[in-house]
Order: sequence, then C-alpha cells, then structure tokens
Amino acid sequence: MIRDIILLSRRGILATLGGVAALAGGTAVAGATESTALPDPITGAATKHCSTLPEVDALWRPSVAEAYAREAVETLTGTVAENWRRWAEIGTVDDEGALITTDSGGGLEDPREPLDKGDHDMALFRARYDLRFAGEALGYARAEQNAVDPATLGDHAAS
Repeated sequence: MIRDIILLSRRGILATLGGVAALAGGTAVAGATESTALPDPITGAATKHCSTLPEVDALWRPSVAEAYAREAVETLTGTVAENWRRWAEIGTVDDEGALITTDSGGGLEDPREPLDKGDHDMALFRARYDLRFAGEALGYARAEQNAVDPATLGDHAAS
C-alpha cells in the first residue's frame, strides 16, 4: 500500500530537481538584477555570504594605463601647438567660430592636472574632449591656409 502512495520514479525526481533548480536560478537572477523584488530575509541571507560587491566601474570599465593617458595629453599638446602656429601665420580670420579653442584659457591644464595626480581615467577623458575642439580649430586653420583639398576631406569623411 505504501508503494502505491509514494511513486518515486527517476523522471519524477529529475522533474522535481529541475523545478527547484529553475526556481533557485530565477530567484538569483531577480536578486542580481532587481534586489528590491526579493523579500528582506532572502536579500539579508545573500548579503551575509557576499557582503562586499565590486564597484560597477571596475567591472565594465578597466582602468587606463598611464602611458595611454600621457600619449593622449601629448597629442592634444601637439595639436594645440600646431593650431597656435597656423593661426599666427594667418593673422586675422573672417570666421569667428574658427578660433573657438585656440584661446580657450588653459585647455591644456585640464588634462595635465589629473594626469599629475594619477587619475588617468579623467586625464584621458579631458584630453579626448579637448582634442575634438582643437581638431576642429586645426581644420579651420588648414582650410584657411588652403593646406587641404576639400574634395579629399569629403571622401575621407564619407568613408
């Protein structure tokens, strides 16, 4: 009679274990993605086992090497120096927007400061940001001096 009530088959056991594993996996995914969706006892028990979580930036954005940040700052320095040289040769400019970054008031000091402090991420960010504007001003200067062929630039920009 007991055998008739408890039917333990291999399929029944595997189905039960699979259901428990799916439930546990779903709970883990819900807790990892949206911790407020789980009740406090579950999140409390989870934080006992994993009390310190890594920083999000450490997982998704690796740190920048000093050499890479220094190279970006040197590229910016060279671009701004070439801007100054070309604009000094030109003298006056009809387009007021052309000089937008050559007289920005310490644009080079921004990326150098975090580089000297060892914050390579910020130095790279600031160097790349300033380089966009310095490159635009350099493009104005080269066009003003007829140092570039507009058709070639158009083909290069389209590719």
